[in-house]
Amino acid sequence: MGYKMYFFRTARGEREVRIFLRALPPRHRAKCVDYLDRVRQHGTRLPANIVKHLEQGLWEARPEYGGIEYRFFFFQSGDKIGVVSAIVKKRQKVERSVIERALRRVDEMRLLWQEQEHGKPA
Repeated sequence: MGYKMYFFRTARGEREVRIFLRALPPRHRAKCVDYLDRVRQHGTRLPANIVKHLEQGLWEARPEYGGIEYRFFFFQSGDKIGVVSAIVKKRQKVERSVIERALRRVDEMRLLWQEQEHGKPA
């Protein structure tokens, strides 16, 4: 099917996930981009080793390269994928504050998309 993928923008207009990707070593970046491309193509219909549902519609893409685990937090809404944040996973479990931040960003993007659909200024 294929989805349109959007990256969260901060109040200053920065796309932190893109900045995160650019800072990675080339092979690590290629693996992460490959996972995001799979998400763009298939949404959440991927095996658990690639994506995992966390809560409230928040998912994580789970690439790993050279023993380093990355997490890209995203949600799916209709034909859109919103990528809201990315981290290097350093602990057994992702910290609650990281999940809460991602959930706030999901809410922000959903609201923005809803306003755009109804013709309200963004």
